[in-house]
Amino acid sequence: LINRGGLPMRVFTPEVTDELIEKMGFISSAKEMTKFEYYNGICERISTNVHLMLCCSRNSFDAIVSEFPNFLRYCIVDHYGEWSYEDKFDIATAQLQRCTALNEDHIPLFCEQIMKVHSFMPNFGINSTPSSFLSFIKTFSFLLKRRV
Repeated sequence: LINRGGLPMRVFTPEVTDELIEKMGFISSAKEMTKFEYYNGICERISTNVHLMLCCSRNSFDAIVSEFPNFLRYCIVDHYGEWSYEDKFDIATAQLQRCTALNEDHIPLFCEQIMKVHSFMPNFGINSTPSSFLSFIKTFSFLLKRRV
């Protein structure tokens, strides 16, 4: 699928193929079709409607492209950069607004503290990633709920 942009020849067992063809017969009973034409129609629909999303590091992406040279021909690549301070602040605000234990006036103050603590994480050998940021906010909210 990744290398050719289409389905492998025998992706379905004969039983599954027969079941799909039977169901397709009910959908497109306008004209007589051979089993091969039904199968090609199924594969075409799947290829048209399958959407995959891969999230990987730059090194992993390079390895995938090296292993599957046609990969770039059949996909759209979006490179995501680091989250800005404002984005992180907005995310922290949105997450803390869900916490009913907080006074609305305190949310910006807590967000500032979250931002400061998270910015120091690399100093302690902890990777600063979007996942770690979200995890930190979740932990902070949990502890805040337990405290109140």
